[in-house]
Formats: sequence, C-alpha cells, structure tokens
Amino acid sequence: MPPAAVKAVAAIRAQREADFRAAALDCANECARACADTLHTALAFAPKPRPEPPPPPSSVNLVFNPSFEEDDGDGVPDGWCVGWLDLEDRVGRAERYRAGTHWDKPVRTGQFSALILWPPQKGLEWRQTWRRALRVRPGEKYRVAAWVKTRAAAGLNCVALEFYDAAYQPISRATSESATADDAWRLESVEVSVPEKARWARVILHSESSDGAVWFDDVEVVNLR
Repeated sequence: MPPAAVKAVAAIRAQREADFRAAALDCANECARACADTLHTALAFAPKPRPEPPPPPSSVNLVFNPSFEEDDGDGVPDGWCVGWLDLEDRVGRAERYRAGTHWDKPVRTGQFSALILWPPQKGLEWRQTWRRALRVRPGEKYRVAAWVKTRAAAGLNCVALEFYDAAYQPISRATSESATADDAWRLESVEVSVPEKARWARVILHSESSDGAVWFDDVEVVNLR
C-alpha cells in the first residue's frame, strides 16, 4: 500500500476509532462471505459422486504436524490456523512458541508448542486447517488427545474434536475436561463416536476467559474403529 494511503488510514483510525473498527469488521465479514461463496461454487461444480475414501488405519496418529515443528516460514505451524472467536478482542494472542524463548521452556517434545495467551471470554483457539481436516464416517469412534500446560490460567483450556457435514457446516464438538492451573504437562483427551451426517472433523485447541497462558503439544487423533 502506498505510504500516503497508510498515513490516511492511520489518521482516520486516530480520529474515529469506533467507526474504523466497525468498518474493518464489515470488510472482514464481506471477505469471509466472498471466500465462502467461491468455495461453495467450486464444490458445486466438482464431479459427483465423489469417491468415498478408505477408512483410516487404527492405532495411527492422524494429525499432521502434531508437535508444531513444521513451518513454511510464515511463523504459523503448517496445518494449523488461529480461530478468533471475538473479533473485538485486542488482547488475546496465539503464537507458535519456541523452546528457550524465555527463561523456561514450556515445550514437551521437539522445539515448539502452540501457545494461547490472555484469551477473551468468547475464546481463542488453534484449529486444523481445512486442507488437513480428517475425513470421517458416521459410527466410527475416535480419541483426540493433547498434552496441555497452563500457567495462571482460569476458564476453559481443552482439546476438542469438531464434526462437520458435507457442506462444511459444524454439527457438534466433543470436548475434553479443562486442564488445571498446576503448571505441569497433563494429557487431556476425549473419545467420541462420529455423529450422523458428519463427513469431516478438525482438532480444536481451545482456551477462554483467562488472564494466563496455556501451551499445547503432541496432539493426537486415533481411529478406535
């Protein structure tokens, strides 16, 4: 963007911040609708019927980049994205955390973990990208698990598996118990059967209503048949 345009936007934001935020939110919603319309149109013209994939093997971790070690250079772990549940929040942060960044090393294995810091009441979360979503079939049973470490973290800090129908609309979410604020790595997990009409599933690493921090590492999804 030209420097003059950047300067003009900064001036408008300084003088009319409330209007600026409202306009930015409207723009974000319109962009999301445009992307959704494009995806829906592309899928509508895709060849039908689509072949059913073979069932996933049992006792094998189905999560891509489960320890957040892989990154293509953009600072975000490959196969993961951030879900902002409160677009008005300006405090919460979600980062790929590197061991040794500070005096301690809240990483369980490898050199990286996923950090959520100061999440708002509505929540902040890491999600698998759609490219790495899991194909599922109704009646299958899965276990989702992740190692969770909290610090001064109240509220809800959990791992979940969210299911979607063929149109990528959410159906239900199975959530683990909330990790306690004991500053130690704890394995949180939940087992769930795939609901009717579900075709896709994504791992969700969720935190909400907290003034502290939570780290996630070594995420796992296993088909229990």
